[in-house]
Amino acid sequence: MFALAGCWLVIVSSEIFKEISLMYVGLCLFFAALVIGVIYANTDNRFKK
Repeated sequence: MFALAGCWLVIVSSEIFKEISLMYVGLCLFFAALVIGVIYANTDNRFKK
């Protein structure tokens, strides 16, 4: 969750600095963190006890 929040900070900073490239970087990081989190949660029976 903190990684996703950090990605939103990058996206918000794109609005502050008026740089569209920061928004794309933030969105790519956001979706990468999301996919990695889903894969982590669904492998190796981590949350099944």
